Amino acid sequence: MPAFGRPVAILALVASLSCSAAPNDPFGRLPELTLARLGSTSDSFVATAVTDVAMDPRGRVVAADWYGPSLFVVTPDGRVDRVVQSRGEGPGEFRAIRNVWVDSVGNVGVWDPELSRVTYFAEETWEPVSTLRIDQTPDPENTFSRPFSILAGRNGTVAALMRSPVIGTEVAALRGRMDVLASVGPSGRVGSRIAQFPSPARLGAKVGGQLHIAPDPLGGSSFVGAGPNGELYLVRGETGRIERWHGGRWATFADVGPSRMPISDTEREALAGSAGHVFERTIAEHPAQLWPVLFGFEIDQSSGVLWVQVDGRPNRPQRWMLLGPDGRPAHRVVIPNGRSLAAVNAGFVATLSYDSLDVPTIETWQATAR
Repeated sequence: MPAFGRPVAILALVASLSCSAAPNDPFGRLPELTLARLGSTSDSFVATAVTDVAMDPRGRVVAADWYGPSLFVVTPDGRVDRVVQSRGEGPGEFRAIRNVWVDSVGNVGVWDPELSRVTYFAEETWEPVSTLRIDQTPDPENTFSRPFSILAGRNGTVAALMRSPVIGTEVAALRGRMDVLASVGPSGRVGSRIAQFPSPARLGAKVGGQLHIAPDPLGGSSFVGAGPNGELYLVRGETGRIERWHGGRWATFADVGPSRMPISDTEREALAGSAGHVFERTIAEHPAQLWPVLFGFEIDQSSGVLWVQVDGRPNRPQRWMLLGPDGRPAHRVVIPNGRSLAAVNAGFVATLSYDSLDVPTIETWQATAR
């Protein structure tokens, strides 16, 4: 899922590199899915900060814009079919949007962290059909005060991701931060913890007494997501291990690791050059010597197939591996240069890219086996 704003790790992937496999490259031995472009958004797509993207089984895209706050409904051919924008606190209104998803009957769920409310909109009329207010009671076991994100699969199962706040203005305030994944009951009450794991790696730099924070492209992060049948997934990017929560317990679903690629001087220089003056030196002196195993994660809500990003290095096309229901690698996909995978559903793929002025573009693709 797209992060808030434009993260440091999303670079212009301008190099055209061969994706043919070395003899010992397991990725290259997988059957390849090819992407045929169906459409691309035009000037009518005026989002400023895309926080999340969802797709329905027909290839329609719903993109959330934080600053609108608004929803853009995009047809597979790239046409903006509808813009849903109603700022406020009443039914069908929102003050911010962080997460969107499509349920089994086509309704679109929207998580508003400012109102602490989930609203479901009807598929065609976009009238609000139901709401769920999420409990704001602080976690008694830690300093978590409110859900950061909401995870929901096709069947409507909801879980809350809570993130510990940054306390203080020193770079050290970023260390040791943890995320908590917790259940959410039918009434919206945040229940027991399901998992606890380190927060996404962040860079910090203090300039003029102010702490600047950005995603750390060299640090491993964990990713969480909800599957179509109520299962939850925890993907540990640094190790490549994927765990699944189903039936009240965690079990290993797949282990993509432990292979990790060394960070070359050229790659480090590319990241430092794109980070701006605040973080250029921080990245140049970063202690990491190896890339994470996994760089991203998406779930196809129609099939339950997991998409894991196995290469997110700068100036290279993104490489994604598809894991079947048994957790075994089934296919490979290479995302065209300059794009990031944003959503998948029923063989449709949505990508997100930014131009030099940070203007976003969404493209829709059809994935087919060769």
